[in-house]
Amino acid sequence: CSLKKSKFLPYKFISKSTINSIKATYVPFWLHTLSMTSKGDYDVVTGEYVNNLLVDYKTDLERVPACGDRSIPAADIEVSEPFELDKLTKFYPGFLAGCEAYAYSAGEMETLERVKHRIEQEMVDVTLQSQGNVDAYCVNNIQHNILKHKVEYVFLPLWMIEVKYLKKTYKIFVNGTNGNTGGKKPFSLFRLTLLSICLGILAFLAMRGLGLWFLG
Repeated sequence: CSLKKSKFLPYKFISKSTINSIKATYVPFWLHTLSMTSKGDYDVVTGEYVNNLLVDYKTDLERVPACGDRSIPAADIEVSEPFELDKLTKFYPGFLAGCEAYAYSAGEMETLERVKHRIEQEMVDVTLQSQGNVDAYCVNNIQHNILKHKVEYVFLPLWMIEVKYLKKTYKIFVNGTNGNTGGKKPFSLFRLTLLSICLGILAFLAMRGLGLWFLG
């Protein structure tokens, strides 16, 4: 489990927290393999200028996992990716012995929309990176055209852990194939403050260095 590697976890979380429950579960997922084109219309603000960008994006994705259980926030699962999908085997009921398993509550088309949203965010990120320092942006329109689409229904292993720390209960998800964690975890205000101070100092030194460079 990679919980100890969480950068902003309080120092005493591991030693002072209490585990309320640990469940080995198999969670339903839809794996989407698709080829699609996407066209986007963006307004990008850089300084005093507003640029209108037309983006034509081609995407080929293989086995993108989308959780079929609505009770688990999609963002919590995505943080724990990737799953080791190359180790998938044909389903056998005996695999579920000693584990909890859930039927899907989000179907194929609903999870496909979630995958499209991830592609849209990737389009935005790539577009903004190409524009340098962007002050603000607005997505006017995005259209998708799916050329090919294949879907698989699978069960993937997750450990669901409820932890109590300082009178609060946190639900943590552990990827059963790689140990990565997702879910709600406490954060250390001290560590965040220290990081902010360090970034501020680095920014100041960088600007000072630029000033000395321009001044000769």
